[in-house]
Amino acid sequence: MTTLAAGLESGAIDTNTAIFCGGGIQIGNRYFKDSNKKGHGGTRAQMSIAASCDVYYYVLGQRVGLGRLYAMMNRIGFGRRTRVDLDAESAGLAPSASWYEKRKYQWGAGTMANLGIGQGEILVTPLQQACYAAMWANGGWYRVPHIVRAISDTSHSGWKPLVTNKVDTQMQPWIVDFIRRAMRETVHSPSGTAHRFEKLGYDAAGKTGTAQNPHGDDHAWFVCFAPFDSPKIAVAVLVENVGWGSVYAAPIAFDIIGTYLGRSTEGIEVGTSSTGEHSGGAAE
Repeated sequence: MTTLAAGLESGAIDTNTAIFCGGGIQIGNRYFKDSNKKGHGGTRAQMSIAASCDVYYYVLGQRVGLGRLYAMMNRIGFGRRTRVDLDAESAGLAPSASWYEKRKYQWGAGTMANLGIGQGEILVTPLQQACYAAMWANGGWYRVPHIVRAISDTSHSGWKPLVTNKVDTQMQPWIVDFIRRAMRETVHSPSGTAHRFEKLGYDAAGKTGTAQNPHGDDHAWFVCFAPFDSPKIAVAVLVENVGWGSVYAAPIAFDIIGTYLGRSTEGIEVGTSSTGEHSGGAAE
């Protein structure tokens, strides 16, 4: 969604831009595969999110370029600590041109294809992803997360609720609205990677992801919020070393949402699916 936001804001694409996906794309001497071996055909922006089309973001990453993608990642909060009230929080990594140059790394089209799908050198934490989900839910902003609920001391009676700072990404409202609706199609479109969860009735919006792991099996991601029109909860789920986000992370997220909203998933069979989905940012 970050790459799409950067593409829409910069004018590299518009909401109707279609990119053909035939199952992969050749860049230099490397063939970049799509998670759907048959491809998605001509794919427009909204369905690129819902169906999780790798090729769309291989191409868009190159069109956006490193400078604009880094600027969007930075605004959203990737590459820096959320400032949660816990020790030893990691900042993750949102690589910039200077980061590559400092390490004498020759980045080019292939690098941008990888970054375009949230892969490559990008590192994110589950808490950053939860803030990310909340940002889309709220319409472009989120609050600094916290564990402490209220504060008191011996000189005061009662408890003072903790209110944290608001982080506004300054994203244009029409872009946020478009991407929110694309995330809703992930659940509600027949082509969406989490479509089988529509029957749960939460009117949720989300994005599945599968992060490649050089040390073992892939990590499964799912970020979501619900209900769509009046969000009450935003969730990020990471399941390490298991595979597809739609198979392993999404069911956990919907159990959490169902519990929070008081709508049990017990007795509802959602099955399993390996519907193609592209990789998300690797977890630390």
